[in-house]
Amino acid sequence: MGRVIDLVYDAFVAIQADGTLILDYDFMMGIFGDLQTELPEFNTYMTWYFEEKESNPIGSSSKAQRVLSVDKGTEMLFYPTEKQNMQTDDMCSTLAAGLASCLILELEDPRKANSDYLSVKGGKYSWAKVSDADKDACMGMKAVNDPSEAVFATFTEALSTAGRVGLDGAAGQGQARYNNDMGRAHESMVSGRRGKEQDSNAMIGIFHQLAEELTDSLIVTGRRHGKATRQDFNRRLRLQEEKSEQKEKLAKEKKLKASMEDFMNASYLHQQYNSPRCSMTAAQAFREFEKLTSNAARYRYLKEQILIRYVGLGWEEAYHPWSKGGYIYTPNELLQHLTMVVIPLQRKLRVPEHPPMNLPTRPSLPTLGTKASDIVDMDLQSTQQNTQLRIDAYKERERLEEEGIGDQLSELQQFSWKIFDGSKLKSSPWGIDMLCEYVDDECERTYVWCQGKVVELVRQTDTEAVVKIKWNEACLQPGDPKVTRHVLKKSKWNPQKKDAWKTKGAWREDLLHMIK
Repeated sequence: MGRVIDLVYDAFVAIQADGTLILDYDFMMGIFGDLQTELPEFNTYMTWYFEEKESNPIGSSSKAQRVLSVDKGTEMLFYPTEKQNMQTDDMCSTLAAGLASCLILELEDPRKANSDYLSVKGGKYSWAKVSDADKDACMGMKAVNDPSEAVFATFTEALSTAGRVGLDGAAGQGQARYNNDMGRAHESMVSGRRGKEQDSNAMIGIFHQLAEELTDSLIVTGRRHGKATRQDFNRRLRLQEEKSEQKEKLAKEKKLKASMEDFMNASYLHQQYNSPRCSMTAAQAFREFEKLTSNAARYRYLKEQILIRYVGLGWEEAYHPWSKGGYIYTPNELLQHLTMVVIPLQRKLRVPEHPPMNLPTRPSLPTLGTKASDIVDMDLQSTQQNTQLRIDAYKERERLEEEGIGDQLSELQQFSWKIFDGSKLKSSPWGIDMLCEYVDDECERTYVWCQGKVVELVRQTDTEAVVKIKWNEACLQPGDPKVTRHVLKKSKWNPQKKDAWKTKGAWREDLLHMIK
């Protein structure tokens, strides 16, 4: 098969470059010329088929009227004499080039089995990869699936013609007919039949070759156990159907679980879009990029900004690969894509109310007239399922956050630590969320996030900021001062939640109003 596909592929490549070859007799009839030279039997068959095969014209059954149908058809195709046929030469050549392009793509498609037999793609079963020993072993082997197809054909015929036959009976008929188990060599009994001398050697089925005692025993045994056999077959068939349904159900549940996990991840990214975490302008992206001193931090920042739009909002245009063909894109290249492509999308694309959710759905087909009621019900059920799955995803996210996996407040913070502007704090204090240490009545140390306002900047360096904080009343205990002075370390800015509860003095922006 690999040899044949290579020959066909080479022919398509030539036709793609020159569509007129489709009307070239020598080229088209010589596609398998190498095989005809190597295989005399194949050459004999091709000669008979294209030059000697006869058939009757439509409406005729007379032997005297038989013609060389394939030969005449070939002549009309390659050497037309009728004007209307000659006028289509240019169109045939154009269509041939386009068809060849499509067929080449089909043969090269790695998702399809044909590519495994294509030498130019290094297919594992291709003529170039198969050893000489394997090629010799294939000589004389059947290269078609006619035996299997014949059984399926007789099975289908039995189902369509025998109104009440079961699957077991239809399958048995198909197998018995293919094996000629019940054959009586009827062909040899028909008088006046052409070629009767050949029919005299027709095979009698193995059933009729048995002794009469054995055939009678088989019939009695079949009648005696037929009902129980059918019941057992139906039981096994129901069991198979139940297993198939269970397998489909598990596959569907697995897809739904994967969709819910993807939605939970996307929900954080969707939420980040309208938060300090997201750079909304190119200037803001450049400033944030310049603050980061390591390539690892820059990659993390740029990938997150792109994913906020691509995954969180479902904007396909925002996509950009991190690497391609072994080449890893640099931070500067990703920054260019973010500022030139991704950020401008917000001027023309709508921000969805929810992050996208990829659920298995029925295919979208053209509709003619009014939708059927069952289709309407199916779409409504899918919408309700989508809504419920979103609710379940948010509940699962909340449960995981309570266990310390994920934190909305942490994900919403700006990427790099806060740089304060002392002149603005007097008119617009900055809300702060800080991890404070408390000692309970049993002298146990506990850590609680407390909220307040940064009202004054004392000083700020590259590693810390000294500020005054006015605390919210709910965070104060009796006797606590309302305003205190604190050193905010850059190293303690917005740590992950699992580490935050071990880090006294961790701090971040108060964004409680933004969580869902």
